[in-house]
Amino acid sequence: MPRFEYDPISLQRDLGRPDAAFFDDEMKRLALEAIDHYAVQIEQPIILHSDWTLDDTLTGFADRIAATLTSRETWRTYAIEAEVFARFLMARHGRRLADLREADLWEYRNRRLYGPLSERLSPNSWNKVAAVILRMLRHLKIHFSEVTWRSYCGTREADDQVKMVSLENYVTFRETGMMSGRNNLRNGAFSEMLVTTGIRCNEGSHILRQEIPKIGLFQDDITRIWSIPATVTKWEKGRDTFISKRVIKNFINPYIYEERSHVAAKIISERFPLKSYSPRTLTMSNNSIFFQLRRPGIAEVGHLEKP
Repeated sequence: MPRFEYDPISLQRDLGRPDAAFFDDEMKRLALEAIDHYAVQIEQPIILHSDWTLDDTLTGFADRIAATLTSRETWRTYAIEAEVFARFLMARHGRRLADLREADLWEYRNRRLYGPLSERLSPNSWNKVAAVILRMLRHLKIHFSEVTWRSYCGTREADDQVKMVSLENYVTFRETGMMSGRNNLRNGAFSEMLVTTGIRCNEGSHILRQEIPKIGLFQDDITRIWSIPATVTKWEKGRDTFISKRVIKNFINPYIYEERSHVAAKIISERFPLKSYSPRTLTMSNNSIFFQLRRPGIAEVGHLEKP
């Protein structure tokens, strides 16, 4: 998706470390000082100015989104698009969001829909940005009677359109596309789980291994009810769906016990070559690894149970 000049400076405090991909050591040090100065909570999304001062307005909006939307990718997208619009407003008119005028909204819409190719979005992509801006206006309690979803979106033609492929085409794509290259068992298991259960991509990627029904629970049934945990669902509302015995037997289990087990063992052996560690040496472990205390002072290395 086209961006204006550069990506915004936005950080998330995650175990006290800013995103290493965007910052050198000196910038990371200054960022951490800024985070500590503002007493930012762990997991709270923040947005900083180039001088490392906190943008209270955008950070408040990002924090609100993070509190109401489960997916990190979603609230990160909301924070980024809001920041891009705020930067546009300042660069073009020298105004902050609190001084926003209705004409600014229409100018931004026209520029993203009909402006230079480097900044232009498709109508469907603009719809996502428009949703962010309208949500931000509600958060800031700014109201313009002429700015509604019906008038501000790029197109409504695809809103009610169901996009689908035939079963035959899907099977062809699964066999000759997703399962013909690297991580073929993983790709096949993931696609079959999503297609047959209807769960979202983000939900499927966060399901733990122990949350998938074991094959023995089916007995003579070909399907069974599967309760999707609220911790991974949108709006944190758990729900029930059906999962197929065939999918678990032919796709998920082969991936878990063949491809996944080898990958997990390789990663664990590379990151943790020793068989046991004291809790004192585990302070830098990341959230893809857990440690089970076997006896006082000794921890055994294990891996997070994700499919």
